[in-house]
Amino acid sequence: MTPGRDLEVYARFAVDRDGLVYRSVQGRRNEFKFRSSISGPDGDRTLVTGIDRNSLLLSPDGSRVVYTLFGQRGPDYFNDARLVTLPVTGGDERALFSSARLRFSPSDWSRDGSQLLGRCITNSDTRVVSVCRLPADPDRIDESAITTVAIPRSPGGQLRSAAFSPDRRWVAFTEDIQSASGGSMIHVVSAEGGPWVDVTDGDYVHDRPRWSVDGRTLYYLSTRGGSLNVWGQHIDSTSGRPVGSAFAVTAFDDPKLHIPVHQEVGIHVTGTRLFVPLAEASANIWTLSGLASTVP
Repeated sequence: MTPGRDLEVYARFAVDRDGLVYRSVQGRRNEFKFRSSISGPDGDRTLVTGIDRNSLLLSPDGSRVVYTLFGQRGPDYFNDARLVTLPVTGGDERALFSSARLRFSPSDWSRDGSQLLGRCITNSDTRVVSVCRLPADPDRIDESAITTVAIPRSPGGQLRSAAFSPDRRWVAFTEDIQSASGGSMIHVVSAEGGPWVDVTDGDYVHDRPRWSVDGRTLYYLSTRGGSLNVWGQHIDSTSGRPVGSAFAVTAFDDPKLHIPVHQEVGIHVTGTRLFVPLAEASANIWTLSGLASTVP
């Protein structure tokens, strides 16, 4: 799908057209790439370059992207962040949302194009990390329009990787567990907020939930089998509760070809395809001749 020359992660696809965006990183070079077709010969085109950009999303109609643009390097680098938008056909970045009180980091765009979902991070010493949603206004988003969907259950807890169900009724998200296991859990909650439904336990790393197009299955990354792989869990679309047992979807257990452990590695699901980043690893032993011996 992509050239494979750099770290290529965070691929996102348009619901209503055959296109994708992804992030390409090499050292301090950071580029957002766009391809107008995932099945044709079209090449990739760079949308924007800059190490200070993150959390890339593509609108369902494939017309524009949104992402987080951080401020200048310094003490307030992470606090000084804005949500910006950019047309995929080219143009200037335009700010959609900024706040001195919190920053919004997008993780999903509802299928109907009306809502953005992501993390709200308070700009304070406590830095509460919650799941929030806000209208995907193409012009300007007011802070008063933010709705909190879920907040951490314990001090220092962090919620992330939130995703809408196709009907926008449910939200799946990841909770980092503050324990010796170092694991994480996936939960489902109503998009209006309310009690959490546990989808996984916290004994392993479970992350990056994505809904199937019919809203009846959650796919996610998990170390349940040892290596990082894609697993699935059927969900009752009426109650949001798991149905049956989790099942393995992929089996990338060879270090030569594996799903990399990276903070922005994610998966994407369409009606017929599962898109997943893979890393190829190899190593060789070499000899160098002509070296002076230092052995007495």
